[in-house]
Amino acid sequence: MHKPDLFRAMTLKRKVIFAFAGMLLLMLVGTGFVLYRLAQTVTVGNDVILLHQPAALSSVQLIRQVNLASALLSNYLLTGDKRIKEEFYQHKDVIYKTANQIAGFQELQKSKNKKVFNEIHGMLARFFAYAEELFHLRENELENYPGLALASQLTDPSTLAYLGTVNDLLDSGLDEVPRAKRQRVRNLLQDLRYSWVQMNNAFRIFMTTRQHNDLENFYNYSDTNGLIHKRLRELHVDLGFNALAQLEEYRAQRLKNVPTVAKVFQGDAWRKDVYLLKTEVNPLLDKISMALQAFASSEIGVSAASERELAARLNQTYTFAGIILIAGILLASIVGSLIIKSLRPISALTDSVNKLSLDHLVPLDTSLARREDEVGRLARSFDRMTKHLIQDIRERKIAERKFETLLESLSDATVIVDQSGLIKLFNFQAEMLFGYTKEEVIDKPVEILLPLRYRAGHTLLLRDYTEKPQFKQMGKRPELYGLRKNGEEIPVEIGLSPIETSEGLLISAAVRDITERKIAEEKLIHQANYDSLTGLPNRSLALERLSHAITGARRKPHPIAVMFVDLDNFKQVNDSLGHSVGDVLLQHVGNRLNECIRANDTVARLGGDEFLIVVPRILELHEIDVIAQKIIDTVGHPFSIDERDIYLGASIGITLFPTDGEEPEVLLRNADAAMYQAKKAGRNTFRFFTAEMNKQLLARLDIESKLRSALEKDELFLNYQPLFELENNKVIGVEALLRWKNLTLGLVMPDTFIHIAEETGLINKIGEWVLRESCRKAATWQQTTGIPVRIAVNISPAQFRSSDLVAIVKEALAESGLAADLLELEMTERVLIDDNPNVNRILKDIRRLGVRLALDDFGTGYSSLGYLKRFRFDVLKIDRMFVSDITVNPETESLCKAIVAMAQSMDLEVVAEGVENVQQLEILRGLGVTFVQGYYLSPPSPADKIQEILTRKSPLLRPV
Repeated sequence: MHKPDLFRAMTLKRKVIFAFAGMLLLMLVGTGFVLYRLAQTVTVGNDVILLHQPAALSSVQLIRQVNLASALLSNYLLTGDKRIKEEFYQHKDVIYKTANQIAGFQELQKSKNKKVFNEIHGMLARFFAYAEELFHLRENELENYPGLALASQLTDPSTLAYLGTVNDLLDSGLDEVPRAKRQRVRNLLQDLRYSWVQMNNAFRIFMTTRQHNDLENFYNYSDTNGLIHKRLRELHVDLGFNALAQLEEYRAQRLKNVPTVAKVFQGDAWRKDVYLLKTEVNPLLDKISMALQAFASSEIGVSAASERELAARLNQTYTFAGIILIAGILLASIVGSLIIKSLRPISALTDSVNKLSLDHLVPLDTSLARREDEVGRLARSFDRMTKHLIQDIRERKIAERKFETLLESLSDATVIVDQSGLIKLFNFQAEMLFGYTKEEVIDKPVEILLPLRYRAGHTLLLRDYTEKPQFKQMGKRPELYGLRKNGEEIPVEIGLSPIETSEGLLISAAVRDITERKIAEEKLIHQANYDSLTGLPNRSLALERLSHAITGARRKPHPIAVMFVDLDNFKQVNDSLGHSVGDVLLQHVGNRLNECIRANDTVARLGGDEFLIVVPRILELHEIDVIAQKIIDTVGHPFSIDERDIYLGASIGITLFPTDGEEPEVLLRNADAAMYQAKKAGRNTFRFFTAEMNKQLLARLDIESKLRSALEKDELFLNYQPLFELENNKVIGVEALLRWKNLTLGLVMPDTFIHIAEETGLINKIGEWVLRESCRKAATWQQTTGIPVRIAVNISPAQFRSSDLVAIVKEALAESGLAADLLELEMTERVLIDDNPNVNRILKDIRRLGVRLALDDFGTGYSSLGYLKRFRFDVLKIDRMFVSDITVNPETESLCKAIVAMAQSMDLEVVAEGVENVQQLEILRGLGVTFVQGYYLSPPSPADKIQEILTRKSPLLRPV
């Protein structure tokens, strides 16, 4: 066995280090040389660029400074402003500083341009000498001819600026100046500005040229001072601005001196400065500018030779760098071939390892194991590892069997797929859920378990998931649908888990059938959005659909109709036939309403006997009339329930989007208001919401707002109307009548605000105050006069529904000390017909207190006699409608006679309201009426007036 050579005996690591060290040394030597050449090139570049460029740049800057000094000199000669002269001297210093800086540049000292720049420097000195002479001439003119300085002030820009300020004041909104007058002032300002600008321009031309004809032109324009004087005075009269008056005086004083300008320039002395400027200064300036430009161009041209030298050096540097690069590539190729040759044993070892990974347990090449380098040591290590590999494979197969057992025991269907989406595992629960056997789906695309509409999107989702695998909890993903083998779709939810394996990424999907949960959710959604009795959409769903319709109408404008339907006479049917019949009746009504609308329309039940119809798209407005009339006709047909025909009517209020409102709640409120107008029009009809109805609605909201604070502001008060006893010719009691006086609304009568108080619930608080105040006042009268006075207080139906009326009555009597039999509570039939089971109990509890009960407005309802049998009353009050008609209608007199007879038979006191003349009083006396009240006897009066009536000794049954 021969001894290996030096390179073969090296370890692989040393071979690589040796090769790379040689290549690195070569690259370092080449790079050092390139850097050296670049340093030399930079030195030449500095000679070309940095040595000659500053003088050229500074000469360009000097040109700008000389031009600026020339402009300042001309401006001073034009205006005589000393500040311009001071600025000129400042620029003079800057010019000399720049020129001295150029002269001190090192490259200029070596250049042939030094002599040229010295000549430029001399020309600058002559220019400033001329400037001094021009300053002297100009100052001499201003000193000898003051009119010239005064006239030059006419070019002062503050004048036009001041006029602009006046115009801005007008635009800023002087509300006290009428609009027509402001326009007139603007016209005057425009005229004034034009005249002033013309005069200003003429003077500037004259000051520049100093020609006699230009002077005459300026003088002619100065004659406009009369016009300017007049315009300023008109401005002063119209606006009253003191500032304008001051401007008028100031400008007028200047203009008086304008004619003196003509006298100033009659001689020839003033021509000297103009001649000097034209003949000497301006040509000298042009010569300076041209010399500086030529100097700058010459300085830049000096570097041409150095640039050629720089280009040659750069080409040499680039050539050497290319040689170094090629040598490095060749050396890298040689080193790479040596490394590849050294890696061949590793490749053989890799082949053996690959066989082992495929369960091909073959021995390694023995020659590899005998090597002394790293390859030999690695081969021996793999040989030892092979002994343990068989045991590891056995254990892996056991683990796979355990995993399959665990997979089958899971309660959820589990499907495992690879990165390509092929099914690799399919447990028993998955077979039961999808209807496939595992043999039918293994190595098949998982998309066979999805409906067609999901398959394209699922491919993209699978690709994204394999790029960023992560655990996704079940229930946190959007709900999907699975596809059974028989084609049936089932709702499912899915949880995902990534599984890292030696063969790549696997994805485990846990699938759960949520059919029962979906059914339960849909049931809850239906209960939340639909009326349980009729199956129609409820208020919430109706408003949601109305909102969607409004959104669509805003994108593509078209009208939307909202119809508020209230059933007529349903209350009576419900009370007389019972709630079960009423429920069946509402179901029939809902079915009939659905027959009256189109497919895209919505019928909803708001509650009780109120329905809402949304018509989301109207082509012609007359369609609404047709639908509304169809609803009235359909509901008007009798309903047959329990072999009984029931008749109803429908009152419909209609509002339109966008003319009547743009928000769902506003449209619903307006439709409700229109429905009440239909009720007032006789029921069983329809009405559209109009501008007048909107006005009434806003007025109602205003009243409601102010009514909420009426008690706190002490705006409510009581008037009292006396109750007269015909037999004894005296006052035996009073009726408390509520009044409201607001600062803005004035006196508001009860028929305007009582129903609003009832609808808003304010009536409970107001009614309690009325009851307590009435009891307190009645007790006060009894204490001061010694006369027990019965006081009647009206009770609203809302007070029976929303408050503890019995407790309030007890407290009012206890606080005031009034006897219970002196308090009389009046109520209308509305209290009795409301669906309130507590009414009978409350009335009985009040009677136990000893308080009297009165039935007001008797005869205006349809079931009064039935209520007299069910409830116990002490007083029956005949409505003023019958009393006002009793003198002209015999039938009304007969009806009143019957009411009195019936009341006497039931041991009830009878009170006739609204007596307004003696004829009514005598007829009521003849019918046997015991008590009367009305304006003929006494209008409602304040408390002190009532006390005077109670103590009066003269007969009372006459007008007061």
